[in-house]
This record gives sequence, C-alpha cells and structure tokens, in this order.
Amino acid sequence: MAKIVHIADIDLNPTSGMGRVGYHWKIAFENAGHEFVHIGKKEIGKTSHPSQFPRLARSYFIEKLNGTADVILAHEPVSGFFTKYQIPVVLFSHGIEQREWELRLSKYKRYYEPVSLRSRVLFPLWRLRPCNKGLRGSKILLLSNSEDKSFVAKRFKRRDQDTFVFRNGIYPGYFKNSKSDLEETETCTIAFNGTWIKRKGIDLLVRAASILAQRGVKVKWFLFGVVFPKDQVLAAFPENLHDQIEVVSLYKPEEEQDLYSKAEIFVLPSFFEGQSLALLQAMASQMCCITSSCCAQIDLIKHMQNGLLFNPGDATDLANQLQFAVENKSTRQKLAANAQASVQDYRWESVSEEIVNIVKAVL
Repeated sequence: MAKIVHIADIDLNPTSGMGRVGYHWKIAFENAGHEFVHIGKKEIGKTSHPSQFPRLARSYFIEKLNGTADVILAHEPVSGFFTKYQIPVVLFSHGIEQREWELRLSKYKRYYEPVSLRSRVLFPLWRLRPCNKGLRGSKILLLSNSEDKSFVAKRFKRRDQDTFVFRNGIYPGYFKNSKSDLEETETCTIAFNGTWIKRKGIDLLVRAASILAQRGVKVKWFLFGVVFPKDQVLAAFPENLHDQIEVVSLYKPEEEQDLYSKAEIFVLPSFFEGQSLALLQAMASQMCCITSSCCAQIDLIKHMQNGLLFNPGDATDLANQLQFAVENKSTRQKLAANAQASVQDYRWESVSEEIVNIVKAVL
C-alpha cells in the first residue's frame, strides 16, 4: 500500500469542477488499496490571498504528515513547493498557467479584461514561478489537453514518456438525456453552461447571437450556471433579443443533468480551457456541440464528425456554425449522436483508474 498525498486549493466533492476530479481519483486510489490524503481548503483554512496556500500546504505536510509520502500528487500552482523533497511529484494541471498568461497578453489580449501593471509584475512571481518550477521538476505531468502537452515539450523540454493527457469523467445519468421531444419544436435552443466571464468567450456569444438575429435565424438561448445575476447577463445582449433568452444563474447539483435536456445545441466559445466538464456532459447528453478550435475542445470534437469547430475569436464563424446546425436537422442529430458515442467510455470509474495506473510507474 502506498501513501498518496494530494495537494490542491480545493475541497473534494462529487459536484464541483476540480473537486469532482480529485474526489474520483481518491476513490480509485483507495479501491486499489492505497492511502489517499488530501491537503486542501478544509485542511488549511481560510486564506486572504491564493499565494498563501502553497506555503501553508507545505507546512501542513511537514508538521501534520511528518513530511512523508510515497507520491505527492500536486496541482500545478503548488507543485513547485514540493519538488525539492526526495519524494516523486506527479503534477496535474487543468490548463497550463504560463500558456494562458502568454495568450492573455498577446493573441487574445482584446478578449480578456485588461491586466494591470501590478499584476504584470506580481502574478509571474507568486503564481507562475512555482508552476514552472513544478513543470520542470516533477516526475510525471498529468495534463488536460494535447496543446498543453506540446507546450511543455517545447518550453520545458519534457519527454513524451513522462507527460500524459488525462481524461475527465461523466456521470451515467447524462447519457439518459433524450432530445426526441425537443426536435419536434420549431425553434432550436442553444445552451451555454459556464461562468459569465470574458475567457469563456461571452462577447463572441453576444455578437454571434446578434448576427443570427440580423440574418433572421430564429433561436432560443438557454444560459445556465452563469453565476452572475440574470439582469447583468441580459444587459450584454441587445434588448430586442431578451425575450429569446432564458438565464439560470445558479442551480443545485442534482438539477444539472435535467438542464442539459432543455436544448439541442451546446456552445463553448472559450479562448482557454483545460478540459471542459460542461462540454463532456453536453456530448454525453446527445447535444450538437459547437466549440472554439483550441485546448481540449480539439481533442474531443472533430469537425463534421461529432461536432462543429470555429476559429477562436471569430464571431462570424461562430454564427455560421450555429446557423448550419440550426438549419440542418439531420446533420445536427447525427453529430449529436456521434458526440455521445465518442464519450461512452468516459465514466469516472474508468478514467480515474487510468490515473492510478500512471502513478504506479513512480511507486
């Protein structure tokens, strides 16, 4: 039996994003006969700034766990604080932070909130430096998409045999969603599930909605899990579109599967993602998925095979893909069915066992 110490600034639970991933990894390691110890928010307590967590986690590891572990399974931002010990570190990332930072300051600069001079100076010091130290010094890297894998190979000279793209999972209930009733309606519903922030491509979504309206393409919009109040989200759209938009800011975890059953089309216009659980759930729910051609989206979606891709930042291209899906029912249904089929083996039990098998290599 090995002792796995998992360190991330989260709580493990089956409903949150990162917390859900760690929760299922814990179950898989314990089912394999290993001890799994988590150091997270609950163990460390409240902090006034994210920069405090890595140091407090290191102190907890030394003082409470006597600095002992067979493997340290560390989230990217804390990984650099543990590479100096004679314990193998397996780094996991939900999107390489250095890569996003560079994209934010260059290629996608106009799509993000402005970065202050203070952040330009301090963020690389308190956040990126330990990330990059971990990316260089960890025994194994668990990354969430192939673009990140290519980035670390080029930037940090990481070997292919030490770098793995892991898979997130899906709960079985999503595969039970049926679109048969929706397909009989005259107007397609397009769904978006995510926090209403610029990185998620919300400005593109608004522009694409306006383009469709100008072209006379009738659709309904279902925006859920946006976090922000309904009025704030609606204010981003032209007023003449408001009656076509339904907003659910927050929902209970047990309601999520049913929410996916309310639309035929799912859109993910993000500029940067790790590996979107929202997209995986939409695919399992037999939705026609339209996503930006970057990050894990291009690992999961193959254009005109199991979904549609558009060029990141191109609102007209996004509108074109949406219009195609709306106006071509048979193709839309075929892409949706293929999407569901392509993620049939993404059950949490299976994908989490893969992590256990990878980590075994350093035990």
